[in-house]
Amino acid sequence: MDIHQQVPAERWCITKREFFSFVNEVRKIWRRGALPDSAEHPNPKHQLADYGPNLYQVNVHYIKPVTLAAGGMSYALMKHPEGLICHVFVSHTWAEGVFELSNHVRRAWPRGLGLVNLYCCLLGNPQNLDIEALLDGPPIESPFAKALQSASHVLVMPNDTVSIYKRLWCVYEIYLATDWGKTCIIPARPPSSVLRATLIWTIFLPSTVGHLLGVAWAATAQLQKQHSAVHSSVVDGMLGGCIGLLFCISCVDFLHKFQVKRLLKVAQVCGALSSSGLIIRIMRISVQLLACSCIAPWMILPSGFSSLLDQALHYSVPIGVWAASAVMATNEIGEKLEHTELRRQASFLSFNGLEDATCSSPVDESRIRAAIADFEEDVIAGIEVLKSAGAFNTSIRRARTRGLDIEGSGNTHLDIRLVSGICAGWTVCTIEELATLHIWRDCPFLSDTWILVFALIVLLSMGGMFVACCFWNRYGPDRVNLIIPGCLWISLFADFFPFLLAMAQGLDELGRFPFFFRFAHTPTLSSCPSTATWFATTPLRPILALLALAWAWLSPFTLGSRGDLATS
Repeated sequence: MDIHQQVPAERWCITKREFFSFVNEVRKIWRRGALPDSAEHPNPKHQLADYGPNLYQVNVHYIKPVTLAAGGMSYALMKHPEGLICHVFVSHTWAEGVFELSNHVRRAWPRGLGLVNLYCCLLGNPQNLDIEALLDGPPIESPFAKALQSASHVLVMPNDTVSIYKRLWCVYEIYLATDWGKTCIIPARPPSSVLRATLIWTIFLPSTVGHLLGVAWAATAQLQKQHSAVHSSVVDGMLGGCIGLLFCISCVDFLHKFQVKRLLKVAQVCGALSSSGLIIRIMRISVQLLACSCIAPWMILPSGFSSLLDQALHYSVPIGVWAASAVMATNEIGEKLEHTELRRQASFLSFNGLEDATCSSPVDESRIRAAIADFEEDVIAGIEVLKSAGAFNTSIRRARTRGLDIEGSGNTHLDIRLVSGICAGWTVCTIEELATLHIWRDCPFLSDTWILVFALIVLLSMGGMFVACCFWNRYGPDRVNLIIPGCLWISLFADFFPFLLAMAQGLDELGRFPFFFRFAHTPTLSSCPSTATWFATTPLRPILALLALAWAWLSPFTLGSRGDLATS
């Protein structure tokens, strides 16, 4: 006990890597059959690779023997006698499987914040010593409370065996976490196997089939030495159809998410389409199939471009259409799987009040009940926020109090969103900006040098948005989940508005649009466009990119004051 009196409880931690190494050691013992199930309280999931033995059995057959041989201290202080300061607190029950716990920690771990050390009571507390002696005192002085106070994040680990809020210590932990303004996270990130399988069926498989069909089509045309106008028209028509489908999908998403009041009935229809997912999924798969089937036939068609840049822009058209569709599909898949997983995990966090929660120690139970008796409604509200948003912090709680929709606002699967919501859209804008080079050089507009400057502004702004997301992620995932949709929709406006503006001015004006110059296999320089078309096509995009950059850095302030940020 001496070492645990010398090292403060907030330092009874191990690193994340050591935690996973511990789980791997347990897995080896379990596979050898040296970690049996309990005869008195059998675990039906003991033999399942995704669950494994519960923590009671791990404690008896691994933790206690290993730490007793080392001197009787906790597993954490056996690894680090001087301790490690707590970064992340893991709130869980012992009824869950150790492999299930490991999977949840991996999926819920806050990324990009430099957090390394975690406190888990199984590993932090000395299991061979008198635990009740450590807990003899007010709950606020317990090792749990001290470690949680040091942590910036709390990982709430649901399981389908028993709600963790049937355990009174877990109720006390969520009370402290919400009262102290900690960021609480549940593992709403979809399992990698599910995400991979969905991406294979939605993107990889149709893309592969489409590519094989396109190669067969191109090979047949090459053997027959036919590069006829019919062949060119079919390829152009298919690509045009893909672009039209992408535009329709974007409109459906926009009307569904923003519920445009003047188009309320249309928005309701779009909401039904988007919610069911089937029609949208068929449209996305169709775009993947058609766009990939056009790549090889497009490449064998002759090009009238001479410069390397012009040829690269021309031949990248079908690849760009496919990539845009794949990125949009990946973003939609990630969001839907996250919401599904969030609802599943939230269903395991039932809490009907303090009367349903128990504690193994009657003394601890009476102390905890006395400590939080007047705050039961706050605890219930905090758990409801956690279940709805996938995370809890002061800004999400405030948004719920104001009656705002917080569903999924705490989802932490940000890597897919950063690529699909920021990098993809603004990369397309950069390419479209470069596509105006050489086209209107004889028109009374800015020179090509300015176009290169505008493209550089868009590119640097995109980098600034990415940095802003990494910065604001330190204050909670809800801030990044506010930034990314705004940047995404501004990029879509920058992509589609110039096209719609030219189309509104007539077919002749539409024919002067840079995309159709790059789309053509035998291009001819068009006459000068209207000033409005030129402005929307060239200077407007960098202006919108700077607007999106300002949104990325400033919009999170709407979720909390400077004082709240300092607290976070």
